[in-house]
Amino acid sequence: QQEAQAAFDLEDVLASERDAQVALAESIGIPPTTPIQVTDFSALPAPAALEDSADKVIDQTLERRPDLIAKVAALRGKEAEVRRARAEYFPTLSLVSNVNTLAGRVKITGGNQPTGWFSAAEPSYGAGLAIQWNIFEGGATQRKVELAEAERRAAEAEVTAARDQAIRDVWKAYTDVRLAVRRLDVAAALVDASEKSYGSTLESYRRGLETLTNLLAARRELSRARFV
Repeated sequence: QQEAQAAFDLEDVLASERDAQVALAESIGIPPTTPIQVTDFSALPAPAALEDSADKVIDQTLERRPDLIAKVAALRGKEAEVRRARAEYFPTLSLVSNVNTLAGRVKITGGNQPTGWFSAAEPSYGAGLAIQWNIFEGGATQRKVELAEAERRAAEAEVTAARDQAIRDVWKAYTDVRLAVRRLDVAAALVDASEKSYGSTLESYRRGLETLTNLLAARRELSRARFV
């Protein structure tokens, strides 16, 4: 029965491993059929404790997250639209200038003898100021300002929501890492205790003081501790 249970557990773990590989492939944008070579965890050095505080990590994240940066840029654009809509309340003063040349070519044919061709050119130029001000426009400017303000408030809400989400993500990841480092130390102690327990049970079994069932149970617990 234990052998059948172990075979079932093995297939269950292999299925979970395949699901994890598919999720990993999707997260990095490669086909799920791409073979992935994963480094053995036991070959990696033990992770060190987090040196930076949670607040410092959160501040760094808020400065670097591309989704938050994009939403802040969109908010700046909405603020510019509000300023542009409010500017339509004021008159527009423009400087107008022109430079021209009046030119012509004339030949008089009346009378007994026509004249030859003669031409004339007269330069023309001018400058002035032009002012434009909508005295009455039926409240269109007010509606534009209200619409721009509404879009700015919506952009502010999106920035706030993205900022709160980023803080939650960082805080969860930070606490998960801290707990994982602690659990790693506890798991190492669990493996050490399980190895001693299995060794003691094995020695007792060899001397006829323990049953095979208890020996297999100790071995199973050792395997679980190593798995953890």
